[in-house]
Amino acid sequence: MVKLLENTSFLAKITTSGILVFSLLAKIKKQKHEILRFFPAK
Repeated sequence: MVKLLENTSFLAKITTSGILVFSLLAKIKKQKHEILRFFPAK
């Protein structure tokens, strides 16, 4: 039972960090797009 709870919290941590990484990447992508808009490629 304890093992199951440990596994669940481990999965929750992985999921949370996965969501954080995903949102961070999305933010970077958006900023990159806006930066490229300010400095058009020649």
